Amino acid sequence: MANQKTDSMQHRPVVGIMTGSLHTENSSKIGTAISHFFNEADVDIRLYQGLDARRYIDASIYLDKGFDYHYYSLFGYSRYERPDILIISFSTVSGVVDPLPLQEFLSHLPDVPVIIMEDDTEMPGCINVTIDNYHGMKSCLEHLLDVHGYRDIMFVSGPRKVADAYMRLRAFEDTMKEHDISVPMDRIVYGDFTENVDRLIEKALDMRGLPDAIVCANDDMAVSVYRVLKSRGLEPGRDIAVTGFDNIPTSRYMDPPLSTVYQDFRKVAKVAVEKAISYLSGDGDFTSCILPADFLVRASCGCREMNTNVEGDDESPFTDRVEGQRIIDQLKVDNIAASLLNRNLFTEDITLSGFFRSLGRQISLLNTKRSYICLLEEPKQLTDKDKMFTPDRLYLRMFQDGKDIRAYDETAPVIEPGELTDYTSGDTKSHMATFLLFYGNIHYGIMCVELDVSRMLFYYTMSLHIGSALRYLYLALDQKETLTMLREKNQILDYTASHDPLTGHLNRAGAMGEAFNLVHEHRKGSHFVAVMADLDHLKQINDTFGHTAGDDAICVAAAAIANALPEGSPLGRTGGDEFMALFYCGDNMEFTIDSFREKVSAYCEKVNADGSHPYYVGISLGCFEFETGTDIELPTILKNADEDLYKSKKKRRESVIR
Repeated sequence: MANQKTDSMQHRPVVGIMTGSLHTENSSKIGTAISHFFNEADVDIRLYQGLDARRYIDASIYLDKGFDYHYYSLFGYSRYERPDILIISFSTVSGVVDPLPLQEFLSHLPDVPVIIMEDDTEMPGCINVTIDNYHGMKSCLEHLLDVHGYRDIMFVSGPRKVADAYMRLRAFEDTMKEHDISVPMDRIVYGDFTENVDRLIEKALDMRGLPDAIVCANDDMAVSVYRVLKSRGLEPGRDIAVTGFDNIPTSRYMDPPLSTVYQDFRKVAKVAVEKAISYLSGDGDFTSCILPADFLVRASCGCREMNTNVEGDDESPFTDRVEGQRIIDQLKVDNIAASLLNRNLFTEDITLSGFFRSLGRQISLLNTKRSYICLLEEPKQLTDKDKMFTPDRLYLRMFQDGKDIRAYDETAPVIEPGELTDYTSGDTKSHMATFLLFYGNIHYGIMCVELDVSRMLFYYTMSLHIGSALRYLYLALDQKETLTMLREKNQILDYTASHDPLTGHLNRAGAMGEAFNLVHEHRKGSHFVAVMADLDHLKQINDTFGHTAGDDAICVAAAAIANALPEGSPLGRTGGDEFMALFYCGDNMEFTIDSFREKVSAYCEKVNADGSHPYYVGISLGCFEFETGTDIELPTILKNADEDLYKSKKKRRESVIR
C-alpha cells in the first residue's frame, strides 16, 4: 500500500497541533503561525483545527448541541496517529459554551508531552507558553483610571470557566480595588467571547445606565459593544471609552480604531515551536514561560495620540484588502468545486466501494495530493452523554494518492489507535489535517487530507458535503435492501428526478406533474387554488449568516407551506427560494385562500416568536383560484398566481435580520 511503513521503520517525528475554530481570527491566526514556524523542521504535522459552530453564531439560536460533540471528538482522533508531542492552544480549543476541564480534555489524547498555549494550568507532562493575561489587562485598567480618570467602568468578561477570562476578570477586580473603587455586581457581565453579546450589553446598560468606560475581555465582544452603542447614537471614544483584548486584525479598522491589549500570537507560536523542536532533538530548555501583553492605545479609549508601534500592527489597509479579495475569490472557486463534488457519486447500483472510488476520483480532480477516509463500523447517533466520542477502531474506506485510488467494501482494513501514522507518513514530510465527517448529530468518521494550511476552509467545506453524501449513501443502501423487484431501480431514479434533496418535497418537474394529474383527476367544476411562494430575503440570510442558515430557512419555509396545505396536496421547490403548490378547496369549500394564508402566517409567527433563528422567516404568497373543466391551462393558472405573488412581495419587511 502506498506510503505504508512497517513497525521496524523509524518514522519522522510527528507533531500534533490543536487549535480552536477556524472561523475565529485568534485560533486561525495561531494555527497558521505554528504551521509556518515548522516549515524548516523535518517533522510531520498533524493539524486538528476545531469547528465549534457556537463560536461564530449566536449560541442561543443553535438548539442542537451536535456541533459541540463533534468539535470535541475531533481531538480524540489524535490517538490514531503516533504523535511525539502535542501543541494545544487550549484557550481556543476548550470551547466557550461548555468548556472542558484541561485534565479531562488531556485524558482523551495520546500519552505524550504537551505544550499548552495560552493557559497556565500546571499538569504533569505539560509545559505552558502563555500570555500574561493578568498584567496585560491591568495595564489597560490603569490607563483608563490614571490617564483618563474614569471611575464607573463596566467589565464584559468571558465565560466563567475559561482560564483566560478568569485571569482578565481578576486583574479588573484587583485593579479597581487598588484604586479604592467598588464595583457593583451588575457592572460585571459574562459574555461568550463572540460578537453575539448585543442583548447582554443592552440589558446591562438598561439596568444601570451608561458607564464611563466598557472594558471587554476580548476584541470580538468589543465589536458587539460598538454595535450597541452606535445603535443608541453614542460614539465610542467620544461619548464612552471602549477597550478590548487580543488585537485581532479587525480592531485596527473599527470606527474608531479599538484600544486593546496586544498579544503577540506569532511570538507565542514561535516559542511553542522552538520548545517542541528542542524537545524532539533532545536538547534545550523544555520549561514553561510567560510572554508579556502590552496595552495598545488607539482612539476608542479617548486618546488622541495613538501608539501603534507594535509588530504586526503596521500592515496597510490596502494590503489587507488585496489579500482579503484574493481569499474571497479563491473561496468562490472552492465552494463551486465542493458543491459539485457529489455530482457523480451516486449510481443506479450503488455500493460502498463504488461510492468511495468515485469520491476518490472527484477529490483527485481537485488537485488534492493525498487523502484518506476512515469510518466507524456503523454510523453513530450522538447523545447528551457523548461529549468527546472516539471509536475503538476505524475502517479505511478510501485512500487517494494523486491519481492512485483504492476503495474498500466489506474488506476494509481495520485501523487501530496508533496505526494511522503508517498510512499518512511517507518519504517526504507531510502536513495532514483531520476533519470530522458528520450529518447533524450522526457521526461517520474522519477525512485526512494533505494540504497547505491556507486551504483549511475549503477542505472543511468539502468535509461537510461528504458528510451529507454519506447520509444519503447510507439511506440509499438501507433503501436498496428493502425495495421490491418492481421498485428497486426505476423508483430510485424517479424519486431523484422529481424531488428536491434539501427539503424532501417535489422539485419543479415533480410539482408540475403532480399538479397536472391532480387537476385532471377531479370532476369538472372542482375548485382548486394554485400557490406561488417566495421565502423573503434569502440572499440577505445567506450573506449575513452563511448558506447553512439559508438552507435552514428554506426548510422552515417548506414546512410552513406544507403545514397549511390539505393532506395530499403537491408542494414543490421550484427554485432557490421559490415554491409551488396546489390544493383542492374541498366539496364544501372548507379550504380557502384566506385560511391557507392564515396558517402559513401563524406558522411563521410561531417560529419567529421562539427566537431560535437570528432572522425572521417571512413568506410572500401568490394565490389564484380556478375551476376545473374550463379552458384555462395550467401555465396560465400559474402565471396568474405569480402575478399575485409579486403584489404580495411589495408588503414584505425590508430586512429579516433581527
